[in-house]
Amino acid sequence: MRLNPLTEWQVGRDSDTCTITRQFGDSERPTTLFLRNRDPWDGGFDVGVSSQKYALTGSAFRAGWLPNGRFVTRTNAASGNAQDGGAQLLFHHGLWDAKSPEQGAPEYAAYWQRDAQDEPIGPITFKRAVQTFLVDGAFERPLLFATGPMDAVVVARDDCIAEMLAALGVDPADEKRSDRRAEMTNQTELSRYIITRAPRALFADGKATYISFLVYLDGGARVTSCRYLELPQDAAFEQFGCDVLRERGNFKFRKGEAAQPTFFKMTIHAVPPGWVRQ
Repeated sequence: MRLNPLTEWQVGRDSDTCTITRQFGDSERPTTLFLRNRDPWDGGFDVGVSSQKYALTGSAFRAGWLPNGRFVTRTNAASGNAQDGGAQLLFHHGLWDAKSPEQGAPEYAAYWQRDAQDEPIGPITFKRAVQTFLVDGAFERPLLFATGPMDAVVVARDDCIAEMLAALGVDPADEKRSDRRAEMTNQTELSRYIITRAPRALFADGKATYISFLVYLDGGARVTSCRYLELPQDAAFEQFGCDVLRERGNFKFRKGEAAQPTFFKMTIHAVPPGWVRQ
């Protein structure tokens, strides 16, 4: 089912989140596509589909941008009821080019430097060529969103993140760094403690995974806000993990770094009970 746009893309920002939304399809019972970023370092985003017209199947599905986008297959995407009463799907994806070299390949660095219009293959060229976004299997029929080119949407997302960081007192240049301004001295200890309360839904496929929390720090390296970044969302686990980080996390600025607000991402390698490395 091809869904044509009903609105333009709308950019929304709150204290620590940027969300870009657009409505498609039936004006009486629209389907909304939204792209959400809470992690400034995440080159992708959480993709949400909220539909007042089409029912969720609960089945595995695939999704990707066309032409030439990299598709993902999801078996345990978050679902539920949206604020508008419609069925909602939420999963992680990104505007990834299926023709881009794998990280570590000799062509990888060169590919990401090809941002000029006259380059035949590059990340911006791909985003500019996008026409549609397909979600196949999640709803009672395949949904093909006529998004059109996505290069300007990505620019709007990046601008929103920069504004969000500035509003939090964070130097937007921190988002461009490959390292971090602050460090955590008891990360291993707290990671082991937090993982004892990991929700079972994380291990639905029986595989090891990674879970992440993002905290914002003030100029004294104290936690001012915290988010659990993984899907499916789990409010109780987020509360538990963030309370641990607020009360017991030992953060400090690295030697030579200015003591100023910044963010810190803690990632934990999580394995299901009884898991054995293959």
